[in-house]
Amino acid sequence: MKLRLRLTRKTVLVAGLFLLTAIPLSYLLIPEILVWSATLLVAETEAFPVDAIVILGGGAPGRARESADLYRAGLARTVVLTTGEPPEGYDEM
Repeated sequence: MKLRLRLTRKTVLVAGLFLLTAIPLSYLLIPEILVWSATLLVAETEAFPVDAIVILGGGAPGRARESADLYRAGLARTVVLTTGEPPEGYDEM
């Protein structure tokens, strides 16, 4: 059984209009799509005691501040910093 696809002018016109609107619209919505997909990946859990806190180098200093808060709360005895050029704000930590 062979399936044949008939391309009519109407089909080509509808497909063309769809692409002409979908491509620019998806480009404009990329930030919203990424934020929405990130909410699917993030799991909120209560903090619990661990052996060590590992801070990956690079990025914003928010990671170091959050790990410092966890350390001060007594949730870990060891903090491990990865090597690399630290951004501004790491000296305070």
